[in-house]
Amino acid sequence: MKVFGTILLTMCFAVGVAEAAPKWYLTEVVKVGMAASGKVLIQLTDRQHNEFTTKWFVADVETSREMLAVALTATTNDRLVQIYTDTNESAFPMINAMYMGSSQVP
Repeated sequence: MKVFGTILLTMCFAVGVAEAAPKWYLTEVVKVGMAASGKVLIQLTDRQHNEFTTKWFVADVETSREMLAVALTATTNDRLVQIYTDTNESAFPMINAMYMGSSQVP
């Protein structure tokens, strides 16, 4: 009976811990630049869900130049950007996709 209770408790704990999945965020670009490692870092504030403020992200290596261009353009034109990421991924979550729309920074 003790083994069954331990297994049941372990199963309940495992079911209760859900890992966040990537999702879309409408964000404001706060800062953008290059790290010493050559990675593109972008600091963003969530304007849709209010889940993070001035959080640093790293651009996907394969599209980092394009994301750098989008982030710089958004900053210059006071535009919001949509990103697709998992904010629980790490201290510097990776941005998987980034788009600039017509939404102005509030």
